[in-house]
Amino acid sequence: MLAGRSFVLAGGGSFGVEVATYLLDIRRANGAADNDPIVSDILDSGTPRRPEIERVVGAPIKVHATLDTVENKDEKLAIVCVGNAKVRRKLFDEIAATPLRFGQVIHPSAYVAETAQLGEGVIICPLSFVGPFARIEDNVAVNVHAAIGHDAVLRHSAVISPAAAVNGYARCGVASFVGAGAILYPGAELGDYSKLSAGSVLSRSVGEGYLMHGNPATGRQMVSPSDRTKT
Repeated sequence: MLAGRSFVLAGGGSFGVEVATYLLDIRRANGAADNDPIVSDILDSGTPRRPEIERVVGAPIKVHATLDTVENKDEKLAIVCVGNAKVRRKLFDEIAATPLRFGQVIHPSAYVAETAQLGEGVIICPLSFVGPFARIEDNVAVNVHAAIGHDAVLRHSAVISPAAAVNGYARCGVASFVGAGAILYPGAELGDYSKLSAGSVLSRSVGEGYLMHGNPATGRQMVSPSDRTKT
């Protein structure tokens, strides 16, 4: 995170509350001054949890239904705070077309190996593990107690839920979703826009747009690759 820059939270729901709390933890761990800005804006067209986020950061926050009304974009950082992988990808692309830059949120309690690669807009939540030579691309969210093994690859906008394990050399595709407590065996691949449901174990590789469930996980293709943008 760049010093002196406040964040625009793209998504003001419960995950937004969590991310605001992580940003406060990071500020305290870095010894930053209490009056340094943390969050200045929320981008959310619904009903964001503005009072709770303002209570966390201790300052008033502006809420925007669209990016058009966010002021001083070139002086702020953005982070996508939604758990839906496909929505994460859409929001990231919209923000990337503006002067806003993306920050990273890496909680002080997480372990991230020095040789791991982390992209823009990545969120690494508390007590998670990222092993040596893992590659985590832009806009990925690694949730609480998740483990990303050595040489694993998480593609753009993938979401890894709490207590999930992506073992060594496993791969999660673009905007894929791994449910809470789910496991990818070493070398297994979850395709782009595919989902592995909570508690499931993926021991083989599956292609794009699959919904996988069980142990060992079996499933079906939810949409064809050509239809993925329509759902």
